[in-house]
Amino acid sequence: MSIPILTGEELLVNFILFIAGFLVGLGIGKLLKGFLLIIAGLAILILGGFTIAGIINLEELWNLFGPLKTMVANAAGMLARYPALSFGLIIGTVIGAIK
Repeated sequence: MSIPILTGEELLVNFILFIAGFLVGLGIGKLLKGFLLIIAGLAILILGGFTIAGIINLEELWNLFGPLKTMVANAAGMLARYPALSFGLIIGTVIGAIK
């Protein structure tokens, strides 16, 4: 698999997508910086504690987030279609969380 050579217009579009993704990711990283431990703790509690204790099983948990599944699938499809946006979001989120 070779890396495609981008023309001027394609390069400009990918650069704009990267910058937009970076800025959005930077904002998300700063916004979620304080909530990362809370989100991680709740995820561990729900996925680990409740399912191991038998309070709720994974299928019931998955059904609770059914509409979320389609939204995440659409977002993942968009990120797969525009890799420059994906890299910008990843880099911006990491830098925003570190700062």
